[in-house]
Amino acid sequence: MNAIFDFKRAGLLIQRYFIERYPKELIFWIISIIVMMFIRNIPVSLWLFAIFACIFRTGFFFREIHSPTNRINYFMIPATQIEKFVVSLLYTIVYFWIAVFVVYVIGNILGTWVNNLLANIGLIANILGFHHSDLSWVLFSSFPNGAPACTILAPVVAILIMQSIFLLGGIYFKNAQPYLTFLALVVIGLFIALISVLEAKYFLADGLRGNAVGSSFNIQINGTEVPEPVKIISQIFFYLLIPFLWLVSYIRLTEKEV
Repeated sequence: MNAIFDFKRAGLLIQRYFIERYPKELIFWIISIIVMMFIRNIPVSLWLFAIFACIFRTGFFFREIHSPTNRINYFMIPATQIEKFVVSLLYTIVYFWIAVFVVYVIGNILGTWVNNLLANIGLIANILGFHHSDLSWVLFSSFPNGAPACTILAPVVAILIMQSIFLLGGIYFKNAQPYLTFLALVVIGLFIALISVLEAKYFLADGLRGNAVGSSFNIQINGTEVPEPVKIISQIFFYLLIPFLWLVSYIRLTEKEV
């Protein structure tokens, strides 16, 4: 028997998750389709909806281990902790974002069809006094063709960092995991901001310009641009932060079993 990782046991564990959460999953994705029908043409709203959904689903994924009644049953499942942790990554990253894409496509098609159906009803057109031209559904029209790799890589890295943080918070905190994780991020952010202000005061930083995590940063201190190796090191730090947080989450999960 493989005591580390077995694909059959992992498959059975995935099957268990879907059997137990099937009603809630179905309701959630139906509601998501309805939401997508209304916000399909608003990229900011699409991203906010997907990110908040990812945060809460990830934060509450390991809620069983904090329950006095369910934690024993969870740790008695015939699967290793690494199998349970890998399944959590598949569930909160791969499955979730594939499902979001499918829901977006369905919501986009249905929203456009309903829009054209209602707008072409003669009674509504006569009352409102307008002439409507049929809309055509277009997927991801806000993304330019031939976008540079960093434009795509930056949000991917940011999403993975966010997922790894809230997964750790979901294992670490016993109650209200997403909320406490967000509160901890605010406290840490304020601390980092305070350190940055003090550093800027003593090093006389003239400016700080940069775009999203995972892309390039343009930092100047005393009018001198920070060397390229420093920028590369900062990018590597963010890339390595993801597996580091996953490792800490796995260690914390094994500690919960003990």
